[in-house]
This record gives sequence, structure tokens and C-alpha cells, in this order.
Amino acid sequence: MQKPKYVDFDLQIWKSGDQYIAEVRNSPAGSSGREVLQWPYEINDELVSLLGKAIAEARKSANSRGPMSASEQRLRDFGSAVFSTVFRRGYSIAEKYSKSIDLVQSKPDVEGLRLKLSVESPELAMLPWEYIFDESDQADNGAHNYICMQFRSPLVRFLQGKQHQMPAIKRPLRIAGMICNPTDDKDLAIDIEQERRLIEKALEDVPKDLVSFTWLDGTTIDDLRVAMLGSNAHVFHFIGHGGTDICLPDRQGTVRTNGFIVMQNEFGEAERVSAERLALALNNQVRLVVLNCCESGRGGSFSSIGADMVRAGIPLAVAMQFPIANGSASYFSSEFYRALGQGKTPEYALTYARRAMRSRVELDWGIPVLFTRAESTTALFPEVATQSASPTKTRSSSVPLATKRKSAREELRKLFA
Repeated sequence: MQKPKYVDFDLQIWKSGDQYIAEVRNSPAGSSGREVLQWPYEINDELVSLLGKAIAEARKSANSRGPMSASEQRLRDFGSAVFSTVFRRGYSIAEKYSKSIDLVQSKPDVEGLRLKLSVESPELAMLPWEYIFDESDQADNGAHNYICMQFRSPLVRFLQGKQHQMPAIKRPLRIAGMICNPTDDKDLAIDIEQERRLIEKALEDVPKDLVSFTWLDGTTIDDLRVAMLGSNAHVFHFIGHGGTDICLPDRQGTVRTNGFIVMQNEFGEAERVSAERLALALNNQVRLVVLNCCESGRGGSFSSIGADMVRAGIPLAVAMQFPIANGSASYFSSEFYRALGQGKTPEYALTYARRAMRSRVELDWGIPVLFTRAESTTALFPEVATQSASPTKTRSSSVPLATKRKSAREELRKLFA
């Protein structure tokens, strides 16, 4: 039986002149008026860099159960400021959000509210929205106050355009993995065997009838194309490096960037592969691409290769907006795939994986970003049925209970006569 569905809270943000405008286009409580957002600080690359450093510093301390670190306080301050700017001081948006949450919670057949975030302004798109923090409940100001930590409110980066349809598929969830390790640049060197062990160990306790992971041979775009010709994979999992290229300004004078991953050419040298080339190498069964490489989600929906994969026709893409530790990345993948294999929606699975990561590393859970054009709550296949407490099925009897007891007493008298 399918899990109840999410409903969309369609929030769009764009720039008009020197003002940032936000509007709820659709929600359970209806649409909102347009709100001018008053940001409490200057938005630039330096801000994003400082937030990234805070995540890295928290990783070094590796203290997820002790007092809140200064690094997390910095992220919470940022998340609180964003929440206050959009969901409190944007009064009509705040009203629709509050009413939508109440409506969703009152309906047992609805899983939650999917925050469908569409940001057109590049400087806002590069912000780590996944760390939005709701301080409205001052009495219980814990980690679950992060919006993305709640099953009721997953956040996705939604790209405007034709929505992708995803027909149901059969189990197991089949994943094809590839590791690229260019040999001409020591800074890009990857320990291939260690990466393989991390993924395989993380997936050890995931039932094989739910998730099947296969490593692809080769490291070039041509190797990938040939391998996918005979593959029935639903997911392509890439481990390596990525980045962005700056392009010439468009007709409106906006400077855009194109994301890429680093693969190898026939000589083993690093080769930048765009989202378009990568998408063309995959088969049409691939529903999801997971890019375990730095900055594959940097720039948000505006310029990252994660977003570009969705624009190129892949329904769903998970990418990393900051550098992520190998252990965190493999653990995220295993828990994300575990939930998908159970028939959970990508939104639910992402939240499940974030919560699992939080139990190990303080702030890495907000690094993965989900880009999509797919409708909400599209599970890859039906949810796994929960086994009943009594595995053997007994026939019901039409004999009254009183008659059964009388017959049992008579049998006992015969035995002890």
C-alpha cells in the first residue's frame, strides 16, 4: 500500500530591480500576496564560504551529542534569519505556511508539506536553504527545528519547466556506481578501493531484494555509455570531483555557470563532462542521479551540475553543495537507498537519511540537495508491506467460544479419569 502523499507548498523567489520578491503560487491554504524580502545581511560568496567553513569545523569536532558548538550556532543563526525573513516577516507567506502545516497535520492521508523552493536569483540560489531553522517553538529549540529534519516538511529545489513523470518500477532498486580518478592531478587523486569499501560496507545490512548495487567498469564517458547500454539501473551513483565553469553573459547581462563532473579521457587525464553529455550517456530507465562530488550542488538550482542534470531530462538529482567527508557521503547513500528500497518517496528518503547523518556528524546532513521537476511523492515503487505479528494464517471458526470451552473441559475429564 502506498504511503500517503505530500502536498506542495510552492514558494517562488526572484529579483525585481534591487528588490527580492517572494510569493506562494500554490499551497493547501491557497496562494499568497507578493512580499518584498528584507535580508538582514549582505548576500555574497563570502557568506556562503563562511557557512561552508562552519560545517567543516563542526566535522572536526565530531561532537553530535554534547553542547551545541559555535559552528552549529553560526548555521542556526543563518537558518533562523532566513526563516524569519521569509516565513515570519513575509506576513502573507507566513499565514499560508502556518495554515498549510495545520491543514496537513489534520489529514491522516497526507504525509506532509513539500517545500517546493524555486529561486531565480543566482545569489539567493547558492545559499544553503537546507539549514532553515524555525525558532518559533522557543520551549523546544532542538535539532528537529530545522525544517529539513522533519518528515512533515522536506525541502526540494524545484526547477521550473515541464514536470517529469516517473512510472513505477520493479524491485530491487538497481544502482550503477562509477568512480573516476584522474591520474594527471595529484589534488584530484581518489583512493578507489577505499571508496568501494565505504559504499559496500554501508550497504551491507540493506536487504539485497530491496537494493542492488553494481560497480561499472571504466572511467570515461564512452565507458559509461557502453556500460549503460546493457544496464537496467534505476540510479546512477558517481564518486569523483565536480565544479562549475563561468559562461558569457546572456542577453539580459546575467552571468551564468555550467556544472561539470571530472571523468577521464582515453589517456587517463582529467576531462570535464557537462550535465548534457552525462545525461546522454545514461539510459532512459535512470530515474535518479546521485553525485557524490564537491560542489555538484553549489549554486543551487541556478548553476550546479545537479540542477543541470534535471534540466537535461533526469527526473531527480541529489548533489552536494559543500565538500562532504567520505564516511558521511557513503552513510548518507546507504540510508537514502535503504528508504527508497522500502518504497518511500525521494522526499521522505532524503529526510530519513538526514536524520541518520545527524546522529553521527553534527552538520553534514544539510549538504545533500535534491533537485527535481517531478511531481511530489512519486515513489519509485510500492512500499514494502509490513509483516503481521502472526506469520501463519489460521482459519476462522464459526463454533462459539462457550462451546469450545465446554468441549475442552470434557476432554480434560477423560484424560484424568
